Order: sequence, then structure tokens, then C-alpha cells
Amino acid sequence: MIRTTALTTALFAGTAFAQSPNPLFSISSSNNNGDSSLSSNDMNGSIVSEIDFLQWTLDAPVEFENGAILESATIIITGGSNQQETNGSGSSNFTTNPSVSLAFAVSAGNLDTSFTISSATNFFSTINPASALASASVTTTQDPVGLGTATTTGNFASGDIYSAFINGSLFADLVAGTLSTSTGITGTEDSNGGVFFGVGSASSISSQFSFTLTANDLASGTSSFVIIPAPGAAAGLAMAGLFAARRRR
Repeated sequence: MIRTTALTTALFAGTAFAQSPNPLFSISSSNNNGDSSLSSNDMNGSIVSEIDFLQWTLDAPVEFENGAILESATIIITGGSNQQETNGSGSSNFTTNPSVSLAFAVSAGNLDTSFTISSATNFFSTINPASALASASVTTTQDPVGLGTATTTGNFASGDIYSAFINGSLFADLVAGTLSTSTGITGTEDSNGGVFFGVGSASSISSQFSFTLTANDLASGTSSFVIIPAPGAAAGLAMAGLFAARRRR
């Protein structure tokens, strides 16, 4: 059960984006007060849709009945290699590289709380051979009272906080170990794949954060995951820069 005043209408028919995953964003939280989950379908959110670009942003914080709070969330999905826009003068091809960008901020309430934050799966026309780049950053912030130590601990089997998936299989685990911070200090870890990795054939991607956060503290994260035709590393780096620029709209 979630305290919320209205539902976002998550019907994408008629929007410009060629493929519209539903839901775009989902989150679950668990502590000794209970388990809760919700998706972008259950919350007030704003949508920006273009032929090769889809963005959903949470409009206002949402509180779970177990005391946890989703402070903010944004997901950006860009399209595949064969999307088209048809207009009065004919069809125009768009070749934006497939990508998923996922960002969030949560607070734990008065109990240690586990969170799992997931993107929709972005399906696209098969790219083979393909390369990929994943990057993520996670920040832990202590509660305003400043008692104890704020800690964010990864819940994946690897001990990491972020995972990226290609065709449903793990591509990369990032943001290793436990992030801790004491009074007045914010702890941040950035983790970048660093290079483009050959991954063979790719037709879908998704990403996920999973971690446990200490009581009353706040964790936030950003990530990007992009697929490009291999080998094209130089072109891919240029695309990654373009993708980052688009995220700042």
C-alpha cells in the first residue's frame, strides 16, 4: 500500500515514441514494517515523448506505508536502430542508439530498508555485432540529525549496487561494496565500464539498482547504459556524449 493521491495514466498510444514499455519504472521497498512496491503506473509523473526519446519523471515524493519514501525518479529510454517517423512527405529514418538511463533518490524512514529499483526493458531491432557501455553513480547522505553512520550496501550476489542486462542476461555489475558516510559528509562512488565491450547480438537492455539503506538516511543514484554497433568505439564515445547531453534537457 502506498500513500498517493492520484494515478498517472500510463497509456502511450498516440505518442511519438515507436516502442513504449509499460511500466517504465518500478520500485520495491522492504523493512520490518512490511513490503511495498509500485510502478510508474501508480504515481503522478510527467512524460516527454519523441520519435526516438521517452522520458518519465516523478512529479512529487511518494511515501510507502512502511515508512520509506521515493523522493525522486527519472527514466529515459532511447530507441532502436530501425525506428521511423512517417509524415506527410514520407518516412524519415531515425538511428538513435538504444539506451536506458535510470535515476532515483530514496529515504529509508526509521528502519533499515532494502530497495530494488528497476527500469523497463528496452526492446529494439537486433544489433549484431554490438558493443555496450554502462556507468553508474550512487551517493549516500546521512539524515539531518546526523546520528550514527549512513550506509548503502549492495544486494546483488556480487555485492554491487547496480546491474545492467542485455537480452535478459547480466552484462555488468557496478558500484562495488558498501558506501558509508559519517556526520556532515556525503559518500559517493562512481563506476564506469570505461570501454565498449563486444557483446555479440543485442535486442534488449535494462538496468536495476538493489541495496539496503540504513534508517533515516538517503541514497541517490544515476546510471546510463547504451548499445552501439561494434566495433565503432570512437563513434560510440561520441554517442555517449550526445546521450549525456540529452539527459540534461
